[in-house]
Amino acid sequence: MLGAPWLHLIALMAAGVAVRLACRRHLRAGPLAIALLGAGALGVLASQPGRARDSFVLVAELSPESTTFADLAIAPSVGYTYQVRAFNDAGESSSSNWAGVRTEPESCLPAAPVDLQTAATADSISLTWSAGAAEPVCPVASYVILRAVGSEELLPIGSVSGSELAYADGGKPSSTTYRYRVDASGSGGVTQGPEVQVSTLAGACTLGAPAEPSGAALGPASVELTWNGGAASADACQIVGFRIYRDPPGLAGAALAVVSGSLTSFVDTSVLSGETYAYAITAYTETAESERSTTVTVVPAPLPTLTPTPTVPTPTPTPTATATPTPTWSATPVPSGTATPTSTPTATPTPTDVPLCKPMAPKALEAHINTKSQVQLSWHEHASDPCQETSFRVYRREQGGSFSSLAETRTDERDYLDKSVRPGSTYQYRVTAQGTGGESGPGSIVGVRLPKEARIVSVPGNVQWTDTGIDIDTADVLAITYREGLVNFHVPSSEANVNASGYPRNQYWQEWLQDSYSCTDPFDGSGEGHAGLMAQIGGSTFYVGRNRTVTRESGRLRLGVNDCTLTGQFGNGGGFTVSVSFD
Repeated sequence: MLGAPWLHLIALMAAGVAVRLACRRHLRAGPLAIALLGAGALGVLASQPGRARDSFVLVAELSPESTTFADLAIAPSVGYTYQVRAFNDAGESSSSNWAGVRTEPESCLPAAPVDLQTAATADSISLTWSAGAAEPVCPVASYVILRAVGSEELLPIGSVSGSELAYADGGKPSSTTYRYRVDASGSGGVTQGPEVQVSTLAGACTLGAPAEPSGAALGPASVELTWNGGAASADACQIVGFRIYRDPPGLAGAALAVVSGSLTSFVDTSVLSGETYAYAITAYTETAESERSTTVTVVPAPLPTLTPTPTVPTPTPTPTATATPTPTWSATPVPSGTATPTSTPTATPTPTDVPLCKPMAPKALEAHINTKSQVQLSWHEHASDPCQETSFRVYRREQGGSFSSLAETRTDERDYLDKSVRPGSTYQYRVTAQGTGGESGPGSIVGVRLPKEARIVSVPGNVQWTDTGIDIDTADVLAITYREGLVNFHVPSSEANVNASGYPRNQYWQEWLQDSYSCTDPFDGSGEGHAGLMAQIGGSTFYVGRNRTVTRESGRLRLGVNDCTLTGQFGNGGGFTVSVSFD
């Protein structure tokens, strides 16, 4: 007597493409017959309310070793009931248990989330929401979180699985306004969710004195001060500017000058050569002023002493005696007219020395990125500088390095284009002036960080990991975005195609994989679709889906397909095209 098989049913595709069956038998004694209830070749329970339960049609016969069956001849939005019988030469077994499923509509958009709520601290925003309701019921594969600063465009920053209803966005500056939106993503596409605006709270302000102040005499009538403007908790404190104090007239008195919070240098042109001056600097906000920095003492260079060039006396030539001829006496008429004038010699001017003088460092230095491979610098000279510049010298250093001379320009050139930079690198610049007395002191420092370029990567569907050739640093913000392409995760079926979100899982999916292929996908959570996009950086592996932003990771980036059956009889075809950008 053949035992009846026990039937376990799974609906594979969400758009009415296929129904997949998995079953276990009491006895493997012969071929299996799989029967389908319905009218004609396909039966519809919902449209045949009076049909008897034992009215089945045969849809397939399988070998004794088979334990699964995929029914591709079905329609969307239709309910089906299946049972399995085992048979041999002696006859058929009794029927298995009943198992039913209803296929999903052709286009099944998930319901948008509702009741989006926020909670803010000085450096983070927390979002919570509730699952929406819609007819027909379409599963939510994931929730996509989008963010914008102020009125800027909303861009994806992360996602969570369809079972998660919260997201935390940390590492944000205080007192900053953001807009958020949460969208629902499913097999039929994305449904836009609600939008909300929220601001981080004002952080605690611990205002510190400017660090590393230094001073240098630029000449006999000017002193340049520089400092590190990064006072403690600058984001929370919102520094307005810096105050410079000088002695004389006294550090305890009023400030000598006030400069903007964006500056880190000041030139004092009210000094006298040879005098000693002490300086201190404070940072201030709208409500408070920091302690004073350490004191810097500077002595402007004394005026050069001009030594006159001695005049060498011109020797008076000795007259040579000449024989006087004996005059011949004759009557000489007395001339009438004016006496002949005597010429006066012109004095030769005495040459003087040109004083040696160091010019002031250029002011208002700025750096802008023209393209991803060029940095444009510009600056101004000091109109009140008594010393004449002969040229300008540009210095550059990379992050963590030392300044080195990059170029020298003429005095009529007050800009420079640096074409020798690399994408993704950080550079700092300063410019000095050259004069007859040498080079000026160090000018103010400006910095730029060049963004790294986005790259397009092809990810084959039948390869576990594809090396992108991209190395990621912990300081990089990495954005992985699906662009196009489909993976066919069951090559014999031309219908089993999915995008980077993969096929949404249900309560039967992982057990079916284990029964059919004896394997488990690398990621098998409810929001981590089968054959979806995943990534690996160094030793860290994570699920991506359609898009994901990653920070604080380092190592080589690899992309792959979340599938444990990449090759073989039921292997994969197709692939994804993915954009990888990092900054």
